[in-house]
Amino acid sequence: MIERAVLLGQGPEITPRDLGLDRPGQTAIDSQDVATAPEEAVNAFPDISPHGLNLPALHESMDRHYFQKSLDMAEGNTAKAARLLNMSYYAFRRCREKLCL
Repeated sequence: MIERAVLLGQGPEITPRDLGLDRPGQTAIDSQDVATAPEEAVNAFPDISPHGLNLPALHESMDRHYFQKSLDMAEGNTAKAARLLNMSYYAFRRCREKLCL
């Protein structure tokens, strides 16, 4: 989470917004989304097996999914895709390059 905040941050200090904690009217999972989403979607996180979990790979997979989905929804417009993910244009570009998308 800290690495993500450093990459996505827009200033010299990490702020609550960089950590995803400063979104008025939203929580980590919006209550309206929970009310309308099937239970399988809300509990879609994989369990940790006795052998562990490759969290970095899971994180990268999730990032790839949402970056590609936002680009598809924005019809390839990077600025619109960044707004869909509540990111600055430059942070979106840095992360997109890191993911080779």
